[in-house]
Amino acid sequence: MAERAATKGGAEHDMSILPMPALEVAAGAVSGVPSAWTVPLFIPSLPAFDVYQQRLQQVSASGTFTNFGPMLRAFEMALAEGLGVSPTRVVGVSSATAGLTCALLAVAERGGHCIMPAWTHSATPSAARRAGLEPWFLDVDLETWQLDPTDVEERISLSEAARVAAVVLVSPFGARIDVPEWEAFADRTGVPVLVDAAAGFDTWQDSRLTSVVSFHATKGFGIGEGGAVLAPDDSTGLRIRMATSLGMDSNRVAVVDGMNAKLDEFRSAIGLAALDTWQDVRAAILERSRAYFVALHRSGLSFRRPYGLEDVANSTYPIALSGPHAVDMIEALAQRGVHARRWWGDGCHRVPVFVSCPCEGVPVTDALAARVIGLPLYATVPLAAIEYVVSCLEEIGREYEHR
Repeated sequence: MAERAATKGGAEHDMSILPMPALEVAAGAVSGVPSAWTVPLFIPSLPAFDVYQQRLQQVSASGTFTNFGPMLRAFEMALAEGLGVSPTRVVGVSSATAGLTCALLAVAERGGHCIMPAWTHSATPSAARRAGLEPWFLDVDLETWQLDPTDVEERISLSEAARVAAVVLVSPFGARIDVPEWEAFADRTGVPVLVDAAAGFDTWQDSRLTSVVSFHATKGFGIGEGGAVLAPDDSTGLRIRMATSLGMDSNRVAVVDGMNAKLDEFRSAIGLAALDTWQDVRAAILERSRAYFVALHRSGLSFRRPYGLEDVANSTYPIALSGPHAVDMIEALAQRGVHARRWWGDGCHRVPVFVSCPCEGVPVTDALAARVIGLPLYATVPLAAIEYVVSCLEEIGREYEHR
């Protein structure tokens, strides 16, 4: 929820420094990392128990544990204040996947196709199917790693049989999206556009697009499990809220399609505590992102990053290698104690449960799947560990050169 200016191709900016203890790399290990891995992929940054203990006691004393209780309302109000919107437009949900499902139930006509990138997590097409829509995978732009509105509009105009009920734009790894372009697309086509911004809490912003963020423990802003939907207006917010409660209105009568996707009081309490500590967590993540940026450019390694990730506090540091070596690179890093990941595998168009979905050639997705790896990035990863990770990448790169 921190807005930052960016231009395509722009460099990352200087970032706040949060003091951390000095750590040394020795004998192939980084001291101070509590894991079998030398450098674990992720360590959650949830607030300490004593930060939210009092709020949990308040929940317990109140006897209200779910069903839109006071702690959830307070959490939604705090999120709305940070976004500068009406609290009615912010809906806490049990997970981002459930939130995306409910948002689609609220804005899209069932039975149609839901356009989305093949380059995404399986949660995106899973949500579409649960909302009664058929995923339709399209390719992404090489520079942004996102859907291109011009390409999507052309595909819709050329399709004679497919009825497009919605477009789900994915913010890759929390990257910024071009909101005005997609708002204009929605205006021209009349097709609802939703944003799967699971990792995009730091770039979450008000717009005329419905957007969903995740509060999973693996995200920069985490509460354990949960998420939130930002609706474009109060009316849509109310429909999404009903969808999270089995489609029931204030009289407990189901008037729209829905599911049980409410965020409970305990996790809402943790969410309020996480907001209290977010600026410190964010500063620590940004410091480490900057450390990667400096170390990688100093190394001379050839790699690329998507537009829109400058000065963004997210939960991994994704890079695209110069060649299709992601699998080998991750294996070689693991041998050195570094846990990296091919975040979205081979792309959703190759996931067994989704191979039957429409997909019209996705060469950029295939290229990214073979090249992109996610490096460890979280508030407590030691700066020395980042230097170690980059030195491992350099060493592995030299080995490739001599093959």
